[in-house]
Amino acid sequence: FGDGLGAGWSEGQTRGQIDHASTAQVFAGDHALSMEVSGFIYELTPDQPLDMAGFESLRFAVHPGSVTPGRVPALSVLVNGDTRTLVKLIDGDLPTARVDLTRAEWQVVEIPMRQFQWLEEPLSVIRLFGNLRGTLYLDDIRLTPSRPFPYRPRWEAGVPDTVLLGQDREMAVRLSLPPAGHGL
Repeated sequence: FGDGLGAGWSEGQTRGQIDHASTAQVFAGDHALSMEVSGFIYELTPDQPLDMAGFESLRFAVHPGSVTPGRVPALSVLVNGDTRTLVKLIDGDLPTARVDLTRAEWQVVEIPMRQFQWLEEPLSVIRLFGNLRGTLYLDDIRLTPSRPFPYRPRWEAGVPDTVLLGQDREMAVRLSLPPAGHGL
């Protein structure tokens, strides 16, 4: 979810009143997702099951808005309905995936894909759920790709058909890398 659902994604089960074009609190772009909640479920499903190889993390921004935590607050993420993938965002163990409801500001949650290592099938549903009450905002929900190798090698000479290696033989392969600060 950026300013709407991305291509190839749809909403699954939802519970709570959802506004897909909220401008009250926006992390990135022009709109965020606001949810009037009294206990909620929000699911995102890819149109086709998604192989998680090549993705580094599940990343999104949360703004606690006007939510009240209740006696035992809960805000969690679950993938494919597999309880082994449960990540608690309130009082959880993962430092990059904590939400502090007392901070009335955007908080970025980043869950490394290794948290979902138990999955035996491709990703079919991401579920955010909790027992909070009030207005909660979500924005910039994405799977971040793994970082590619930062250089593209460019060969300056052809590779010989055969290479003779012996006592007095050596071979050099020249590899040109872009100057520092240049992108791919």
